[in-house]
Amino acid sequence: MAANDIFLNERWVPLPEARIPADDRGLSFSEGLFDTMRVRRGRACLAAEHLGRLRASCRFLGIAAPTADLEAIAVEGARRHHLADASARMTVTAGAGGDLAGPGDRPGSLIVQIRPAIGPGDGLKVQIASHRQSATSILMRHKTLRYLERVMAVREAKAKGADEAVFLNDRGEVAEGTTASVFWVKDGVVVTPSLEANILAGVTRAGAIAAARELGLRVDEVKAPAGALEAADEVFLTSATRGVAHVAAVNGKRIGDGKRGEITARLAPVVTRMEDGG
Repeated sequence: MAANDIFLNERWVPLPEARIPADDRGLSFSEGLFDTMRVRRGRACLAAEHLGRLRASCRFLGIAAPTADLEAIAVEGARRHHLADASARMTVTAGAGGDLAGPGDRPGSLIVQIRPAIGPGDGLKVQIASHRQSATSILMRHKTLRYLERVMAVREAKAKGADEAVFLNDRGEVAEGTTASVFWVKDGVVVTPSLEANILAGVTRAGAIAAARELGLRVDEVKAPAGALEAADEVFLTSATRGVAHVAAVNGKRIGDGKRGEITARLAPVVTRMEDGG
């Protein structure tokens, strides 16, 4: 299998041969969802949580949920691509045709793409995005295909020498990264934005909260201003493809000594163990 092969609907195909209808509603109206699941050493990490979230979003948005065994497809994809640590991006669209109200033909397209997992990196630089995300939109708690604001934010961050962007919501509260949940540590307390900030309920976010509590650490879910990150003792991001990734600087300001903090270092292996079913 070539490294750019993808799973499309019922089979693995070379990427240049993959075709979806030109009037697929994922293209026409961004009407679709995705989720990204890590596959490590032949096992899909937290598959029930990722797939449960995807199916719940399908129900909420009226998109036909895929009937294929996505966990098995993800594991097979990692094996075929010879990756011991992979990410499987599973995209579901709402079908083809129809006017703005739809619906299109059901079911829509199912696309599974396999890539190497990103990993935590060696100290991320984060920039607060200049534009904000909605504190009230019903879409923010779902991984929809409406992603252009995030594309623009990460491009802006990279133009300023950073690796990732973090959004504030339009109330000025810390929300989330473009592809990750945000945490910080202050005076020994692990802090993360409350879901009331209208953010995605990240699967790895939940794992990090559980890991912190297992270690006997206090966890506060809060509404916080942007300055909370620059004033923190430690900052880290969580996502399926990164795991627990420490942040070395925010808006050009070094966090602590720029190295991974003690609490971040303690949390990371516990989250990994939970992902691996331990």
